[in-house]
Amino acid sequence: MKHQYFGDINDYRKYGLLRLLAGVGDLRIGLAWMLTPDDDRADGGKIDYLDYPDRWRRSDPNLFDFLSGTVAKGSQRDLTTFENANLIPQAVYHSDLLGDSHAERTNYMDSLMSRFNDLDLVFFDPDNGLEIRSRTIGRKGFSKYLAISEATKVFGAGKSLLIYQHFGRVKREVYIPTQMERLGLATGAAKIVALATSNVLFLFALQWDHTAAVRHSLRILSERWPGQFKEASMTATS
Repeated sequence: MKHQYFGDINDYRKYGLLRLLAGVGDLRIGLAWMLTPDDDRADGGKIDYLDYPDRWRRSDPNLFDFLSGTVAKGSQRDLTTFENANLIPQAVYHSDLLGDSHAERTNYMDSLMSRFNDLDLVFFDPDNGLEIRSRTIGRKGFSKYLAISEATKVFGAGKSLLIYQHFGRVKREVYIPTQMERLGLATGAAKIVALATSNVLFLFALQWDHTAAVRHSLRILSERWPGQFKEASMTATS
């Protein structure tokens, strides 16, 4: 995640999902921004939805009004404004800047595990998503990815996971089940759920005790955000 992305259409959907998980689902959520420095790319420019409240506001009026009031074209965008607004009930934030080196990753994850010790679900928000073969821990640019080993460690501590995954130039009908199977095999999760939007994929690895709460939240999501999320799921087999 970068500050420059804050408030775009992907964020609106993402925060809407998290608000339902924390509110309707009553899950205690830790948000690991996996924050990286801003750059000169145009990512984060998808904020035109704020110009069409008649279409977009109804899904989450309070969230829409907040983003509309804080994200103006050309303004300085900062995740701190979202954290301070307390829009996700009981949320805990891990806002440290993330580097590429082994030492930086270890320190980041140790701090995360301590900070999120008593929480139910951890949301990881890497720039790109799960690690790829051409990027390994310690290599330049790895700060944009979440390592499978890191996801497995957090899941093994009893947390459910929600992971932001950017869609590249891929065939989604193949890519989505492949990523689901990859996460399921690594974590041994009771259930893997994928929510696809027009731009990104959200991957859940669920502890058994959290499946009912997430299932209820997603039913409400389909009602309040019709057509915005396409769901797929995979249940572990013994």
